[in-house]
Amino acid sequence: SSHAVAARRAADLERYVAEFWAASDALAPLQAKCAELSGLAELVSGHGQNARRMSLHSYVLAARLEEVLVAASARLHQMSSGRYEFVHTDAVGPRGRRGGLGIEVRDEYTGAVRATTTLSGGETFFASLALALGLADVVSAESGGRVLETIFIDEGFGTLDPEALD
Repeated sequence: SSHAVAARRAADLERYVAEFWAASDALAPLQAKCAELSGLAELVSGHGQNARRMSLHSYVLAARLEEVLVAASARLHQMSSGRYEFVHTDAVGPRGRRGGLGIEVRDEYTGAVRATTTLSGGETFFASLALALGLADVVSAESGGRVLETIFIDEGFGTLDPEALD
């Protein structure tokens, strides 16, 4: 009777092992799809194999920012008599912070690219104004070229010399 019980258990075990491997084979494609989707979700959220740690949201904003910076650079180049233009940077921030939405300035006098925080007060005003006008240019172009009547009122205009004001 012990032998019969052991034989029955061995047969049950063989059946369970066969069922296990069949279930495992059925789950393999689902596990592969799950791993692919998990990797994609990690990438989109700015983690995993995403070297820039940039989320999809930031990536789309960075693309839009580049359009604005092109338009703003033309304005800033004119305002600064050819000295400055904007540069988009997607570098990772300090201590591994997410990157993608950085703005720097190329100084044509020195040939260096530097942080916008190094600009003087008047240069910062020009940069801010150029960004606002560049954004308006992009919005206007995307709205079918309609002119958006705007006026900028800022105390920065009162501190400019006549040449800079022109």
